[in-house]
Amino acid sequence: FIVGGGLLCFVALAYSILVKAYPVAGGAFTYAYVGFGKAWAFICGWALILGYLCVIAANGTALALLSRALLPGVFDVGYLYSVAGWDVYAGELAMMTCAFLFFGYMNFRGMDFASSIQLILAFALVAGVLILTVGSFSTSTASLDNLFPLFAEGRSPWACVISIVAITPWLFVGFDTIPQTAEEFDFPPEKSRRLMLNSIICGATLYALVLISVAIIIPYTDLLGQNHTWATGAVADMAFGRFGGMILAIPVLAGILTGMNGFFMATTRLLFSMGRGKFLHPWFLKVHPKYGTPTNAVLFTLGLTLIAPFFGRSALNWIVDMSAMGTALAYLSTCLVVYKYASRFADQTPWWSKSVAVVGALTSIACFLMLAVPGSPAAIGFESWIMLLAWVAIGACFYFSRASILRSIPETIEQHGQDKVVPPRQDSHGNHAPQVGEHFALAHKIRGTQLDRHQRQRVSGKLFHIDLTADVQHAVFDEPGCAGTDSHFGEPQIRGDVSKRGAAITQRLDNCQIGFVELGFHDIPMGRGL
Repeated sequence: FIVGGGLLCFVALAYSILVKAYPVAGGAFTYAYVGFGKAWAFICGWALILGYLCVIAANGTALALLSRALLPGVFDVGYLYSVAGWDVYAGELAMMTCAFLFFGYMNFRGMDFASSIQLILAFALVAGVLILTVGSFSTSTASLDNLFPLFAEGRSPWACVISIVAITPWLFVGFDTIPQTAEEFDFPPEKSRRLMLNSIICGATLYALVLISVAIIIPYTDLLGQNHTWATGAVADMAFGRFGGMILAIPVLAGILTGMNGFFMATTRLLFSMGRGKFLHPWFLKVHPKYGTPTNAVLFTLGLTLIAPFFGRSALNWIVDMSAMGTALAYLSTCLVVYKYASRFADQTPWWSKSVAVVGALTSIACFLMLAVPGSPAAIGFESWIMLLAWVAIGACFYFSRASILRSIPETIEQHGQDKVVPPRQDSHGNHAPQVGEHFALAHKIRGTQLDRHQRQRVSGKLFHIDLTADVQHAVFDEPGCAGTDSHFGEPQIRGDVSKRGAAITQRLDNCQIGFVELGFHDIPMGRGL
């Protein structure tokens, strides 16, 4: 856990470089589009969706494991069938289905509603792990001798370590959801670096503490021989008694719920971003008129996650293995874009950018190969390959159904990648600002962008043109001193939202400040006025 977390810190540093350069939503999907174009962006986005969905599914099926340990005979009723040795019960299916529906409803209601309990649950998880650690070390039977043998019998130490390091992209997935909300940061982009590094360090620490706490109380070989449904819960009972063990299950439940809730939000946000970028059908762009949430993206995520309980808990290994490959691919893509960006704009990136990108890329490649190469200690099984190929086939159908639309996007405004990577400039206030007379393809939202004096001199009296054949959500020009005429609305000044499609708005600006502009992901030609 510590080795894998340390290696992924390099990936997080790579992410932080692009968060500052391109503070827009989409995360690795956006960065892949910037650096390598449409096809690679779709592959990266689809791989990330797989990783996020698998986290939701894994946490959802963990509810069945928790209920069997704490409430035996309550939900494990109504036997249906078995999958890989795991019995599937109707009661557990109903319980897990209700949990998925609850989180779907939370995300349907909006981000504020969904995130309101996230911080409390996260603190509860950390507190629970610390209490478990203290309790385990305080028992009379606790001893470092119980940790021996340090590695599994019949396997080399190298193989034991590799089997965990290989799935670290999945184990630590979550820090990469921070760039997903880059548009909404109310703090400097540099702070995202500390947030991502701290999340990985805390995650590695918690993983290690749980592992040691479970293994130190009695010889772990004896513990495994007792065949507990939930070994961690059994150790909690030994340390605190049955009542204390049940109390400690509350933070464990918090950990499950934070995973489901957080990645539900991340998945729906990514689906919406891909839909807005025309990589997915416009169906994913539907937004609830009251709550402002991506309704259909929530429904799609909910529909896929509801399938997971029917495969049982034993299928978790299949899910983890294949999603780790997808996550590693997304991390590799981001690191390659960072190297490309740092090579061209060395004066605008930290001196360590290339080194970080290389280490992060090698880590991602190593994790991918350890899972993909047959004979590797961490090689995925036949079932994982089947599920992965099915996901690739679904993605191919989505991509080729949109291929003609994606090809229609003019290459000159498709991306800042290839041989024309353009770093976003900053205005005199240090704010993110597009360049005058340039195509600014990545402007999801531009908040508080002010034209400096030089720009105003060039802009004054010029035409600002937005081609609304692109997916422009709304544009607000609310500066009191902004005087002009609108070809559609016939008013001397635009106030409020402007929502049109299939037409063009020509706005004459005169020393205006743009208060808020939300644009589509690409295919947006900017006139000389911005």
